[in-house]
Amino acid sequence: MERIILRDHIKEAIKNRKVIAAVFHTFNFDPLFFENFVMPLFVPGKDFRDEAIYNKILWRYCAKENLIPPVAVFCDYYAKDNTQAPTLGYDIYCLKVPSAIGAICNFHPKHIFILVEDEN
Repeated sequence: MERIILRDHIKEAIKNRKVIAAVFHTFNFDPLFFENFVMPLFVPGKDFRDEAIYNKILWRYCAKENLIPPVAVFCDYYAKDNTQAPTLGYDIYCLKVPSAIGAICNFHPKHIFILVEDEN
């Protein structure tokens, strides 16, 4: 079975183009992972690391320079990681999917939409 790493696939799709905006549809959502491993792909040329404290400082500089594109995340209400709060200014929409009495229903898509600037 092929191992797929989300970060590598997003990086390949962006190809160092400027990210204008992004929308994520996912089941669970972990702000710490998202802000340290996914969001840095939207700000090329900045030296993000695997250190959360260093990245928080770098994100402050990016915010002052207006380099952070608008991002929205849609996730399942019951699957969002509530141990960490988001620290960047993106939108999170936690959805409760209506279901029949006695049934369990989750918001469980896997879509990523990234609007990038092309060469033109």
